[in-house]
Amino acid sequence: MKISMKTLVTGMIALAITGTSATVFANGRHDHHDEDKAKLVQQEILSLEQAVKVAVADMPGKVIEAELDQERNLIIWEIELVNDQSQIFEFEIDAKTGDILTKERDHHDD
Repeated sequence: MKISMKTLVTGMIALAITGTSATVFANGRHDHHDEDKAKLVQQEILSLEQAVKVAVADMPGKVIEAELDQERNLIIWEIELVNDQSQIFEFEIDAKTGDILTKERDHHDD
């Protein structure tokens, strides 16, 4: 499930206003995959803002997509950003440590 920045920001604003915890679902459906995502969010991990800071510190640019996922028994933030040269980079960031696991240039932007 890809979560757009607009959906994440909207969800974060809603959380800030209500002061409660909630899960933001980008597609409005609720299924077991969504429940798995909710369990990931409840663990002690970097916030979206913290993960974005890690990616932007390595490659200045604007975030165009972000997703929290679990791969290889790790919880990771997948951050996609575009730099000043209109190049798109995809980062995988360990959501617990903040370490950049992978950084790849998306060559579909050429």
